[in-house]
Amino acid sequence: MIQSRGVLAFLLTVALFATGCAGWRGVREPDVEPPPEQFIQAEQTANYSDEPWWPAFGDTTLNRLMDEAFSSNLTLQQQAARLQQTRHALAMARASWFPSLNVSGSFTEYDFVGDPLGETGGGQGGQGGQSGGGEAQPSQFGLFIFPWEGSLSASYEVDLWGKLNAGRQAAWADLIASEEDLRALTLTMSAQVARSYYRVVELKQQLELVQRTIDSYNDYKQLVTERYNRGVSSSADLYQAETNLTAALSQREQLKGLYAQAQHALSVLLGRYPQTDMLGDAIELPAEVEQTPVGLPSELIRRRPDVRASYARMIAADRRAAEAVANMYPKISLTGTVSARSDDVEGLFDPDRMIWMFISNLSAPLFQGGRLRANKNMNEAAWDAAMIGYRQTMLSAYRDVEDALVTGRTQVNYVAALKRQAEAAAGNLRIATDRYMQGITNYLPVVLAQTSYFNVQRSLITARRGLVDARIQLAVALGGGWTNDTIETHLAEKPLHKEMKDE
Repeated sequence: MIQSRGVLAFLLTVALFATGCAGWRGVREPDVEPPPEQFIQAEQTANYSDEPWWPAFGDTTLNRLMDEAFSSNLTLQQQAARLQQTRHALAMARASWFPSLNVSGSFTEYDFVGDPLGETGGGQGGQGGQSGGGEAQPSQFGLFIFPWEGSLSASYEVDLWGKLNAGRQAAWADLIASEEDLRALTLTMSAQVARSYYRVVELKQQLELVQRTIDSYNDYKQLVTERYNRGVSSSADLYQAETNLTAALSQREQLKGLYAQAQHALSVLLGRYPQTDMLGDAIELPAEVEQTPVGLPSELIRRRPDVRASYARMIAADRRAAEAVANMYPKISLTGTVSARSDDVEGLFDPDRMIWMFISNLSAPLFQGGRLRANKNMNEAAWDAAMIGYRQTMLSAYRDVEDALVTGRTQVNYVAALKRQAEAAAGNLRIATDRYMQGITNYLPVVLAQTSYFNVQRSLITARRGLVDARIQLAVALGGGWTNDTIETHLAEKPLHKEMKDE
């Protein structure tokens, strides 16, 4: 009869499990507006080439630095370790598929401290209570106490409302989000390395420019000094020439400090101790960089890892909300135990000494002071926040591309205008110098022409680096699946998942 009841309880539990294991609540999807047919700022739409973007610059030094950064950057390695953490968290969540097994054993040695019957003398007093060297002995109450005991128990929670499945799906979404975070960081890190490298190149060229300017100002100072000694120029001309020279010398010192700091920043990105003179002299800004084809806005969301990470976090928040709701309903757990007692270890494995027990337990929350409902409401609000964050991330992705397109186009025009300005400044300096040498004017027009020429040359170098930055900005804004090969080569211990799928 007892066995029949146990079997009946087990079959009832299986039936309940079969009706509820499919879950009761589907995944919610956000309402998002469809993207435009093409980017507003794109002059032409061409197919996006999903390849690493920096080889287009044709800079072997940059290529080498990228490889080193992907292998040695500590921020990337830290994110890779976080990815491993989420993988282990998923493994913990998946453990709910299986029952938990526990084994226990004990050995008890006992005896009476005094005479349990109040008798003394001989060996009669402790005859009934001694352990007898580990053998089972009757106590004064007539029960046998076995020194060796062992048990094996298994427990399993029936996922009646899909709570455990929701937890596994949330952990899976967390893993996908962590992988996308690593992709996004790889993309961002490639931009940081390139920007830092070209900042070093810019400052190097600025230093070369200011050194050429110092040499030119020295020549002008000698010229003015000779004219002053011959009484042709005034002392004001001499002071103006000296002022120009000392201003350039002070700017050189300032640029030296910025140049060293920029190299320090690049060194840390490469996982090195801050260094200087790490790149040599054969580095220059690229003369021209072609714009990356942007493709269609509808393709952007599938390429942007930050958008995909935001989507995965939204799914994780939704599954945790489902888990919180399921927590408010009854829970069924199954427990089975096999135990044995014996006066020796071998007897624990004797089937005739074993006792089995099966328990099907139903429990339901009756009163929690509003804790479960508050937990449900909290997780629902977390899903709302994640959904809104996902929509905001999508809009930001579109904006990044549109901004990069505008910046690239205006920067091209800006560089072209500066080139024309530099040509005009050079012509003005030649004319001012000739007029001064002919005695038509004093030295002030030469000073103004020198300052204008020097400033426009500095602005031109900075603008050319700004054009490179605009190309980098667009490449990063477009995302890309090229990060998969980079991560699996340099960082990941296991291949990454290519897309979000159900757990």
